Amino acid sequence: HRDGDIFPIELTLNYVIYNGQEYCLGIGRDITERQRIEEALKASVEKYRAVVEDQVELICRFVPDGTITFANRAFCEFYGKTSGEIVGKSYLALIAEPQYPMFTASIEELLSDPGRVIFDIQTYHNGQGTRWMEQTLRALVSSNGQVEKFQVVLRDITDKRKAEQALRDSQEQYQLVFDRMQDGFAVFEILYDDNDVAADARFLEINPAFEKIAGVTSNDVMGKTLWEVFPTMRLKSVDFWKELISKGKNVLIEQRYIMTLDKYLRISGLSLKKGRYAVLVSDITEQKKMMEKLIRADRLSSLGEMAAGLVHEINNPLTGVMGLAHLLSDKRDIPDSVREDAGMILKEANRAAGILKDFLVFARGQKPDKQKADINSIIDSVLKLRRVYLKKSGIEVITALAEELPELLVDVSQIQQVFLNIVLNAEYFMCEVHGKGILHIATRNTGDTVQVAFTDDGPGISEEDISHVFNPFFTTKELGKGTGLGLSISYGVIKEHNGSIYVESKPGHGARFTVELPVNGTKGR
Repeated sequence: HRDGDIFPIELTLNYVIYNGQEYCLGIGRDITERQRIEEALKASVEKYRAVVEDQVELICRFVPDGTITFANRAFCEFYGKTSGEIVGKSYLALIAEPQYPMFTASIEELLSDPGRVIFDIQTYHNGQGTRWMEQTLRALVSSNGQVEKFQVVLRDITDKRKAEQALRDSQEQYQLVFDRMQDGFAVFEILYDDNDVAADARFLEINPAFEKIAGVTSNDVMGKTLWEVFPTMRLKSVDFWKELISKGKNVLIEQRYIMTLDKYLRISGLSLKKGRYAVLVSDITEQKKMMEKLIRADRLSSLGEMAAGLVHEINNPLTGVMGLAHLLSDKRDIPDSVREDAGMILKEANRAAGILKDFLVFARGQKPDKQKADINSIIDSVLKLRRVYLKKSGIEVITALAEELPELLVDVSQIQQVFLNIVLNAEYFMCEVHGKGILHIATRNTGDTVQVAFTDDGPGISEEDISHVFNPFFTTKELGKGTGLGLSISYGVIKEHNGSIYVESKPGHGARFTVELPVNGTKGR
């Protein structure tokens, strides 16, 4: 350069003849700027290559026919090959065959509409089976707008997919258990009042068992509060929630009778996450009834032994009292007041003898003398015995006796006594409350048993008393109106017949006594 600097030029020399003279024509072009641009481009390419080579993602490029033109270090290491072994090969050879249709469809899409697509693809992994990769496929467009190459960026998502699948499996397993478990399960969100005290609970989820136990559907309760669905449970439930929240762990209520459901339930609470709790509900009605039967049977056995001895001890002096009362009343030279007192003594002694007779039946557990009989005929005979008294008491009897019931192997007199006890009790309590009443008697064949149901519209039985009605000496009648042995003897009779007797009642809504007797004489409820 004229200022002494050295600069690069591009020199073109041509041999020419001009006017007969030979010349060497030289054309020089300053390429300083071009060389600077080329060096910058080279540096940029090297920088890009270094960046790409250092990426943990797998990166490669290939032309539209699938031939790979570039692969970074991570790509080569993943496939266990060198760059020389990969470049020039087909990209399709690296992916699992089932993925071909999706991959080729993506290529065709980008050829017609350059851009990028992201999808999961399964690819071979260095002879170790296949791995799942998230593939970002981008079209690289030349200056003339044509797709020149494709760039692929792969990220290994195998572990992520396994975790997602494990989560799905866990959720499916939970849902399966949730749907099939025998206990009711409900998830609640606790609602607090202005004083930050638990005031209500909103249903978030219930399982089919809860629907069955509670007699509701998911659509009935979802989004509603517990006390909107079960308003009568409010007061008892408040303490339950408070205890569950304060303890922050499981709370168990051994049992609770839910009158609206007429069931005994075992309820436990589970703390989930803040503000959310689960309630596990088990229907223990049958267990409760069975336990009461076992307790009652044990009590009957113990009291029976005691009663047997007691009857014999009392019978002898009572016989003497009755004999002396007879002799006294037969004397002619006694005042009328004494004769009247002797008659009263004899009357009460006879009543005591009747009670002792019941004691003996109770104590001995008399074995039934069974014969085939029609249960409807036994009911008719009981109603004939009480027809006049029922009419006098203003009690209407409505029967629904099933036709063609199988004959049962029973002790007719004992079963008649059981039915008579139930009718007498219904008659007494309906008259006490209404001075009249309606008694429904129905029979039906359940297959294994014949069922007899006596339903009255009397005062019903309290929750406290219903568990004691079959206990010996338990009665709610006025003093002198009953011994409390009728139903306990009835219970023993039905038990000897391999049957069952149970009561269902709500205060103010009457009572239903149900007797079930086995068709074959050996199986009960």
